Amino acid sequence: MSYTISLTPSDVTVGERAQLVYRFETESPLPLQKISLKENDGLLKEANEAGFYSVYSMQFETNGADCTMIVDFIPWKAGELVFAPFDFSVFVKGSDGADEQSLVIQIPPVLIRSVTQETGINTLQPPSPPLVIPGTTYTVYLGIFGCVLLVLLAAFVLLRFRQIKTLCHNIWIKTKRRYNARKFVRLLKAFQSAKSGFEDDVLSAEKISKEVRVYLERRFELAFESAVTGEILNVAEGAFEQCCMEMLAEVQKVLVRCDELRFSGEGQKKVFAENERSGLASQLKAAVLHFEKYHEAEDKADVNAEVIADIAEGEN
Repeated sequence: MSYTISLTPSDVTVGERAQLVYRFETESPLPLQKISLKENDGLLKEANEAGFYSVYSMQFETNGADCTMIVDFIPWKAGELVFAPFDFSVFVKGSDGADEQSLVIQIPPVLIRSVTQETGINTLQPPSPPLVIPGTTYTVYLGIFGCVLLVLLAAFVLLRFRQIKTLCHNIWIKTKRRYNARKFVRLLKAFQSAKSGFEDDVLSAEKISKEVRVYLERRFELAFESAVTGEILNVAEGAFEQCCMEMLAEVQKVLVRCDELRFSGEGQKKVFAENERSGLASQLKAAVLHFEKYHEAEDKADVNAEVIADIAEGEN
């Protein structure tokens, strides 16, 4: 009787699930067409009692004298593995309903490779060190928690980047305005006391006229620096409320007085009258105080308390 036997995979090692296909020919057709057995069938349980293998399923088919037997199994023994004979007699009946006929099939031995043949290792491996050093478990957990927290914080910052950018811009604008107002108030103090470059009346009038325009342009971002005195109110038209226009008119009066001093003829006295510096400085301080208070409230921002305190202190 000719036969062929094949294994999938071709080199089966101990503990590896495999499939065996056994094909053979008989002298005459077997009185059996097809058998399909699962792990819990009695025939497979009896076959597994030897303990050298575990059969999980089996199929047996015939096509005339050609027979095919397919076995899914896991070998537990290296070397030559011999399966116990499979007795299919219980499945064979005579054509006239007579008693069962004897049908026992023996699968030829197959060769199973050992694990050492497969891996080339024939000694036990030393134990691996623990992944976490004993006594540091809580430290590791704390580190993981910290990393997660940093990731969440970074995600929050990225999501809020636009709001943070706007906030930083607003803080920068407020800081510039604060510096601008405080610088101008310090100049008014020097102007009033005729110190630090404000000793000469004509030069003082020219300098204070310029600094008033610088303050207004930086505070409101309108073209005050290039405007002549008569155009000051026109620059702010449509941008200022009525109360602010009234204060700007007071500023314009100071600029007019400075222009009179700067451009007066040779026959006129080019000096400030007694206590005139103090009056002009007070007019400008009152205007700056109003601008800072009114426009901070209009922008729905916090009033710059330090700037207003400096201005108010200068009035005293």
